[in-house]
Amino acid sequence: MNAYSTGKFAKLANVTERTIRYYDKIGLLKPSFVMENGYRYYTDEDLLKLQRIISLKNLGFSLEEIYPMTLKNDKKSLEDSLELQIELVNKKIHSLENLKETLKNTSRLVKEDHVEWDKIITLLQLSKYDEEIIEQYRTSKNLNVRIHLHDRYSHNKTGWFHWLYSQIDFSHANRILEIGCGDGKLWENKTLDLRNREVFLSDASYGMIEEVKKKLGDDFSFMVFDCEQIPFKED
Repeated sequence: MNAYSTGKFAKLANVTERTIRYYDKIGLLKPSFVMENGYRYYTDEDLLKLQRIISLKNLGFSLEEIYPMTLKNDKKSLEDSLELQIELVNKKIHSLENLKETLKNTSRLVKEDHVEWDKIITLLQLSKYDEEIIEQYRTSKNLNVRIHLHDRYSHNKTGWFHWLYSQIDFSHANRILEIGCGDGKLWENKTLDLRNREVFLSDASYGMIEEVKKKLGDDFSFMVFDCEQIPFKED
């Protein structure tokens, strides 16, 4: 196992020593060991964690949001982080390609002394797209972290979602609406017969709904809306 001083570690990662010391101070990235003389040393595993921190920061996440996403440092967590980074980068590439094409079209029209205002509106909408992508994943990942911490440290060994599911009487429920379904954990590995039933899972986060769609498939209906504007009749 390689060991790096703070200066060497910062140089390898192409960041400043001040950044490394700050991450240490706030508990985001602590050194693997500290010598009796106070010298701090980092390892190759710390390099992997630093890569995740820097990449997520460059993708638009704040340090406060990155912290819970780096609590786990095992192989599965690293794989999930890399997959997340790849997916976000691909979405950003797609967004930038659309932005480039719209800019080219708008530039051509301006040269022809003809401005189409709908193109300007499209440019404004595309400029917000990156923020929306990050917000979707921020909401999803932060909820997953909170669920993981609850499952890991709660004294209730039954588990919140398992207990809640057991309290629901589904015998006469043919149309079911869940408000704020999150990542759909309530419905994981459950035995409810969905034939002749409509189950609507809703959340205010588009990112959450996209995630739960992948997880649960076509047996459910999915909707994005705020709980203050439920698009159903009363009762």
